[in-house]
Amino acid sequence: MTIGQKIKKLRHAQHITQTELGQHLNMTKSTVSMWERGERTPDISTVIKIAQYFQVSTDYLLDKNAPSTTLNDSSISDLGLILEELLLVIKQNSNLQFWGQPATKSQIARLQTALEITIKLNKNENK
Repeated sequence: MTIGQKIKKLRHAQHITQTELGQHLNMTKSTVSMWERGERTPDISTVIKIAQYFQVSTDYLLDKNAPSTTLNDSSISDLGLILEELLLVIKQNSNLQFWGQPATKSQIARLQTALEITIKLNKNENK
């Protein structure tokens, strides 16, 4: 799947138009359309913004063979992928909360550390 196809899939999953995505990225609808048709490719700084907007990794967007996963995708059954995506969301989001209250830096750091350790231990176990 190309980056344009992935952008289109993510956009449809979020029920937003090309115009809405373009506005968020300070791009035109035409630019988004050209990406989705494979006529153009977003530059790296735009790829990062797209990944942050859709809460996916840049690896997912750039790798033609990467599995199609997002945290909002109910079909995900690979816990490793879920944990890696969650870790990415935590690293990219500055407005995190715990049960409706702003998360403290120490809470976020503990959760991030716990996820990193869990991912590392389970990757090593599966080798």
